[in-house]
Amino acid sequence: MPTVVKLSGHNFALLQHEEFIVGLAGSPDIPDNFLIGHMQFVWSTFTLYQGSLGAIKERVGEEKFVKELNRIWDMYLPLCQIHSDPLSQAFKVLPYVQLHKSQGSLYLHASHILQRTLRYKGVVAGALFSWKK
Repeated sequence: MPTVVKLSGHNFALLQHEEFIVGLAGSPDIPDNFLIGHMQFVWSTFTLYQGSLGAIKERVGEEKFVKELNRIWDMYLPLCQIHSDPLSQAFKVLPYVQLHKSQGSLYLHASHILQRTLRYKGVVAGALFSWKK
């Protein structure tokens, strides 16, 4: 659970993980509960996609660790401000198209294309979703 530290001009939500302390800054007018919640959300997103800070340090080496963290946080912070949960993050980046009920054959054609591409090396997964009211 993050802890809020208040300094002149800024509040920080701090979270300890392994030998690291991760912080998220906010202005004094932001409620503590919001800052803590946002820190937990950013951290859960980070751990979902990256695993841990130690795993990143092991993967890139100590000399490139800080640079890699800067790159990762530069991606995650804006993403976490736009999307409200990790599932939304995962699926809102996918392209989609609204089909009229009479265009079911187009959905079937897309399904066949997807099935064929799954046989190729390098294609890990694919999905088609249908929302019927």
